[in-house]
Amino acid sequence: MQQATGFNLDSGKPTYTGPTRVQPAGTRAVGEVAQVEDFEAVLNWALGVQGALPFRVSTLTSPPRLVIDIPS
Repeated sequence: MQQATGFNLDSGKPTYTGPTRVQPAGTRAVGEVAQVEDFEAVLNWALGVQGALPFRVSTLTSPPRLVIDIPS
């Protein structure tokens, strides 16, 4: 994600304080989700999946979020 960061330069505090690695429950398709980089306003997360699977990406609002839909 570009123009995104886990750190607020104005306040000097993190904007995201959750885990940097997550093992999702209730899915066979996704094994792990990990924040792998936060550098120069580019925030990278990686998904470990169980092979080549179809997926759909969308955005939602209130609150703003990215949705990655992977059938399991």
